[in-house]
Amino acid sequence: DVRYKSFDPAAILIEPARQPINGYKCTGFFNNMCYIYKEGDSYGVLSLSGEILLAPEGVTKISAESPEILSVRRADKPRELYHVGYDGLTLIQDKKFDISRISFEQPDSAQTGLLLRVDGKDIYSAEWTHWRSAEPVDLDELDTEKGESEVKYEAVFLAENDKGKFYLAFDKFFNLTVCSAELGFAELKIGEFYGGFYITDQTDYGDLSTLVSAFGDETAPAAPPKGGSGADYIRLVFGREDDAERSVYTISSEGYCFAEVSTGDGVNRYFRKMSPDTFTDLVYWVDKKLIKPAE
Repeated sequence: DVRYKSFDPAAILIEPARQPINGYKCTGFFNNMCYIYKEGDSYGVLSLSGEILLAPEGVTKISAESPEILSVRRADKPRELYHVGYDGLTLIQDKKFDISRISFEQPDSAQTGLLLRVDGKDIYSAEWTHWRSAEPVDLDELDTEKGESEVKYEAVFLAENDKGKFYLAFDKFFNLTVCSAELGFAELKIGEFYGGFYITDQTDYGDLSTLVSAFGDETAPAAPPKGGSGADYIRLVFGREDDAERSVYTISSEGYCFAEVSTGDGVNRYFRKMSPDTFTDLVYWVDKKLIKPAE
């Protein structure tokens, strides 16, 4: 579930609504900074005023790699990269990805948390700049390489803020894609102990879903459970708050389960009675597999 992209090629390099420069056939308008034009079978780059920034000498394709970088292809030659400014194009090196350029730094002010930065500079939307925690993710654990027309990510971080946990994925040009990481949430209260954590692993999510569906009877009990505010419970949330289909199960130590299941027509709420062993089995599974005590 993608929540934010700092770079969308289709929005950065668009077809001009009309021909802006007399005498040239413009096929693309790049980030309000320059035009791509075609001459015969080749492509070139024009400034907003019509100055030739890149002559169409054997250029077979020009594409956007970031909001400031164009990729230039010539037949039988290595790709060239150009940084685009209002004053012209600058040829840059096609370097290997360097993860050390990404940092999560303590802010200089009285703010708490971490600031996401690239090359020491705050980046992107303010909504995705501030984080409570962040740690790199092993790319072998994620499906980060898509088809030929999609993005290959070079680095991924699992980060948390007040809205939840997210994957922060960077491609070779440090374009950022933010994806929701949590598949669900679990919290547990046993006596004086309380733990709360996000479920981010697909296998764990599937195992827990199977475990819950195998328990109990869908028939509601004659009366709801009698529990005080200090009673032991485990609460399992499947899906995020913005999911159309979201289920929340709050299970007491006696085996009473209050279910809240979202449907297209609203939220269906009901009690179901499970064996008390259900509560014990779930607590045991969570304790062994997932539990991370809340700080």
